[in-house]
Amino acid sequence: MREFFLGWRRKIGVLTLGFAVLAMLGWVRSLTIRDQIEIAFESRVQSIASQAGTIDWQIKQWHNDFLPIQAIEWTTTPTDPRIPRVLWLRTIQSDMIFNGKKLAWSGHGTRIPYWMCVLPLTAVSAFLILTKPKHLIAKKI
Repeated sequence: MREFFLGWRRKIGVLTLGFAVLAMLGWVRSLTIRDQIEIAFESRVQSIASQAGTIDWQIKQWHNDFLPIQAIEWTTTPTDPRIPRVLWLRTIQSDMIFNGKKLAWSGHGTRIPYWMCVLPLTAVSAFLILTKPKHLIAKKI
């Protein structure tokens, strides 16, 4: 069994498979629970949310002297069923508007489906784990 893990390829393959499993767990969780972390920098906020089978990354710009209360904020809520599930990368925009005026913030970002992370990680890990390293091929010759 030790010979199986000689060299770097299979070790990296198992590590990559671990990342694929973590991404799959996030995918399943996002179908029922929305997790969001926001990190504030002066009047900008970086926001990453996991919801409806997607990862949403946004940059929000605060307006009208509204600022986030905390520098780092993590929220967990049930997933909104109205959030569309996307098949490909999608640009997202959001505005908090009241009576035609930007009240608090406007933002833009990207929505990435989880499968676009899980499938490539699984394929790379399968390649690294299942292909024979060169040092094993050389011993048989």
